Amino acid sequence: MLPIISVKELSAIAGQPGVIIVDTRSELGQPEAGRLAYAAGHIPGARFADADTVVCGFKTGTNGRHPMPSMAVFCERMRALGISRENRVIVYDGGSASFAARLWFSLRAAGLASVQVLDGGFDSWTQQGMPVSQEAPAFSEGSFTAGTPLEVIVRVDRVEANVLSHSFLLVDARAHERYLGQSESIDPKAGHIPGAVNRPCSENMENGVFKSPEELARAFAPIVQKAAGRPIVNYCGSGITACNNHLAMRIAGLEPAGVYIGSWSEWCADTKHEIALGEEE
Repeated sequence: MLPIISVKELSAIAGQPGVIIVDTRSELGQPEAGRLAYAAGHIPGARFADADTVVCGFKTGTNGRHPMPSMAVFCERMRALGISRENRVIVYDGGSASFAARLWFSLRAAGLASVQVLDGGFDSWTQQGMPVSQEAPAFSEGSFTAGTPLEVIVRVDRVEANVLSHSFLLVDARAHERYLGQSESIDPKAGHIPGAVNRPCSENMENGVFKSPEELARAFAPIVQKAAGRPIVNYCGSGITACNNHLAMRIAGLEPAGVYIGSWSEWCADTKHEIALGEEE
């Protein structure tokens, strides 16, 4: 199954038995924005999954701004959304594909293969004149349980070891000036994890949708060359936009090794962690 689905393709299957649509719209720093947007209008039949309280886990102050919940908790929350392993799940956000990609990645990490991201998100849905509803659907609890992981959640201990071993290549999805350490408007410290290279996820899309697989493959070619056969692990500020890069690589036919979910917000919270500034050699 392709990792993304078009508005036209979704409109053809929406409402079919077994198809579940999940709205993951959110805005950094505005916890209620997604819920308000959902109430104002959403794809008919879509269920709302709040990024902070459903998709992500409990924040301790040192485990990142959007930590991964335990697999048991994640599965419990997916059951509460009415999801079972036999469902086909379509996730969408406003159009950035980052919050949607995070839930896509999480479901795949829990072993669900039949999950896709709506290319262009809610913005493309409305721009193409598709119907919108303000009605929250009724549904029964699902039976979702974890299966064999299809994606790897990379923990901080592996990243710490990698600073010395260079066993995989870290790819930072943040804006270039944040990677360089020239500016930081969200986290308390600026810079990047030593050894990481930069690939802003903003470069993955054009006119509101993902670039073609061929274009993405060409764009990621320097990253693949830099990796020189090593696995590639994506990270960002808090494990959201890293999933956009991860999804883009999948669209391109590449095989990223995983996502460091804690990302920069977890890394820079620990004073023992080295911080790099400027370009890597």
